[in-house]
Amino acid sequence: MIKSKLSFFVIFYIITLLIAGLLTLSGCSQNDVFIDGPEPPTPDLPEEPTAPEEPDITELPDYARFKLSLYTHHPSYTNEDDDLAAFPYPAPFDFIGFRMLQRDGQFSPFGSQAYQCYDSIVWSSDQHPDTYRIFEQTNNSMHLSTQWGSHFFKAGKYTVYLTGYRKGEAVHSDSLSFELKDRDFLGFDWSKCSATHNPGSVKGIYNYLLGEYKYSHSFPLKIDDSIILNIYLRYSKSVDYGKADSRQQPQLEEFLENHLGASVEYEEADIRASFKQLPSDVELCKFYENKTTRAIIVHSPFDEERLREDRFYIHVESK
Repeated sequence: MIKSKLSFFVIFYIITLLIAGLLTLSGCSQNDVFIDGPEPPTPDLPEEPTAPEEPDITELPDYARFKLSLYTHHPSYTNEDDDLAAFPYPAPFDFIGFRMLQRDGQFSPFGSQAYQCYDSIVWSSDQHPDTYRIFEQTNNSMHLSTQWGSHFFKAGKYTVYLTGYRKGEAVHSDSLSFELKDRDFLGFDWSKCSATHNPGSVKGIYNYLLGEYKYSHSFPLKIDDSIILNIYLRYSKSVDYGKADSRQQPQLEEFLENHLGASVEYEEADIRASFKQLPSDVELCKFYENKTTRAIIVHSPFDEERLREDRFYIHVESK
C-alpha cells in the first residue's frame, strides 16, 4: 500500500517538472496573465521639436528688392518748397535728397515688411570712406530711414549705392549716378540770392559719407549790389577754441583751388579796398577769384572777451 502511494507521488512530481519546462520554453512564467482579445495600441510619442529653417540668403524674394532714387536737390540757402525749376542741376553744397523705393517704384515713408528680410541696408559711395546705415535691426530694436539727404563738397560725377546685407553677405544692391556742377560759386547763384532766409544765422553743410569734418556758411547777405557770406570748416574731434586746427588752412586752400582755380597774388591795400565787408581785425591769407566771385582765406585770432575762437575761414563776396 505504501509502495503504491510513493509511486503516485513520483509520477505527479515528474509531470509537474515537465509542465514547468514547457512553460519556460514558451517564454512564459507561471505568473503570466493571458488576456483574450486584441493587443492595446502603442501610444504615439511626441516628435522632437526642430528649429525653423533659415531662408537661403541667395534666394531673396522679389518683393524684398528695393530701388535707390534721387528725388530732390536744392541750394542750401533756399527752402525745399522754393521754385526749384530755377536750379535745373545739382551743385556742391546743395541738399541732395534720396529715397529707398519699393520694387514697383512706389515710396512708402513708413517702410515695408519686405525690408525685414535684411539685417541692414547701407548707403555708400566709391568716392567717400564712410557709410551710412539707413536700416538696421537687432534682437531688441529696428531703425529705418526710407528718406534721407546729404551734401557733397566738390563738383564732379558721383555714384552711390544702396546695399542690403544678411548674415554679413550682400544679397541685393542698387545704384545711381549724378553730376554736380558749380554755379557762380559752389551752389550759389548770385542773381538768385536777393531773398535770403534767416539772415545772420549759419547753415550746416554735412556729408554722411565723410564724417571727419563738415562745412557751414552764413546765409547770404545783400549789401548794395554784392552778396556776402563766410564759409567755415570744423573737424569732428577739434575742441580747442583757443588755437586754430592746423588742418584748416591747407584744406581751405585746396577747397578754393577746386572751385576757383589757383590763388592770385595781391597787394593788401588793394584787396581790402575791393572787398566791401572784410573785417579789419583779421589776417589776410590766400586770395582767389573768377569772373563772378572773389574769395579770401582769413585768420581770425582768438578773442575771449568777444567769445571768438581762433580759426581760419573763407570770406566771399560776389562781384
